[in-house]
Amino acid sequence: MFAGWYRLTQDDSFSSPSTAAAVVLGRGANGRIEWKDAQGLTLKELQGAEVGL
Repeated sequence: MFAGWYRLTQDDSFSSPSTAAAVVLGRGANGRIEWKDAQGLTLKELQGAEVGL
């Protein structure tokens, strides 16, 4: 594992990216800016790229 990375030890489903981020971080969180890919792009940036924003 990389420093600052977390791995869930069992499969789980969440109702939103923000709920998943809040569980992992142990605080309220905006999942669209907390979740990042290996290149450091946020979920918000990736979703924007899909719709051409």
